[in-house]
Amino acid sequence: MRTVAFPDLHTGWARAVERLVWARHLCAGVDVVLATGGPFSAFVAGAAVAERHKLPLILDYQDLWTDSPAYPGGRLHRKRARGLERALLENARAVTAVGVGVLERLRQNYGRAVAGKPLKVVSLGADTEAAEEARRAARASSPVVGESAGIVVGYFGTLYGTRAARALATYAQELHRLCGPVTVLFAGRDYTGAVATEFRDHAQEVRFVALGVVDWPSAIDIMNRCDVLTVLLSQAYREELTNKAYDYLCARRLVVAFGSPDGDLATLLNELETGAVFGYENAEAAARWTAKRLSARVTPGPLPEHVSARSSCRHLADVLSSVVGLERLERRPAAPNSGG
Repeated sequence: MRTVAFPDLHTGWARAVERLVWARHLCAGVDVVLATGGPFSAFVAGAAVAERHKLPLILDYQDLWTDSPAYPGGRLHRKRARGLERALLENARAVTAVGVGVLERLRQNYGRAVAGKPLKVVSLGADTEAAEEARRAARASSPVVGESAGIVVGYFGTLYGTRAARALATYAQELHRLCGPVTVLFAGRDYTGAVATEFRDHAQEVRFVALGVVDWPSAIDIMNRCDVLTVLLSQAYREELTNKAYDYLCARRLVVAFGSPDGDLATLLNELETGAVFGYENAEAAARWTAKRLSARVTPGPLPEHVSARSSCRHLADVLSSVVGLERLERRPAAPNSGG
């Protein structure tokens, strides 16, 4: 018998949260429920808590849910989840998202459900202090990668598809041709085996080190050992800024991304002059750009305040305050009619 978790594999945790808050009445004095997904079972738990205590609900999207190109379920699973997502959006008082791309897709596919609600971009922000603490804490437990001669290129996270893997392999091989020895540190999942295959077939002179999945402190430590950090963006929608992108910025390394040049990451990299976005078919041009920046010893500077986690927290606080203020205004008893 095959059991399929719905809406995701974290449903058990979400239900435990519901029971905890329900039984212990932990929402005494709470003004608003903020549910962050994914995992999107958190939306279900947040909605249940908000309904139980008659509180306004804010859904905070850190990624696309049913519209994600990497949605893990099949067609029927996705169809059922779409109905759930629509119902949750209808019940939400406001929606926040990490980037414009997510909000655009929500408006496109759930226009009626989000009509008239506050829809705000609240980026994750770069937490340089937390990243530095994590790096120091990880020194003793980080994977041993050995000494790497030449240029070290890092990739972190899951990589989907042969086209993405080939772009990374082509980039690394061309960088080797231009600059000498290159080591690629791959910290993530290679579900289909495409990454190993593409490097074996198209980047034979590059040292490829598969580290597997690493924890966040170890990832931060490894990022600081790299000269260049790479991102492979989805081409199915305008890409939002992820936690990984901000971790890259904290490491203050060159960032080379492959994907659409009109997304939020491209805008930020252009503003900060810390990296660039290239099409999947332009991997060799990306290598030439990297070689030029490395030879010039260009080092990204400190991050400005507006991309910090502190700034993002202030934006989120503004959204929370506006929802709470509106809720209180609507609950205020109407003034008695003094007309005679």
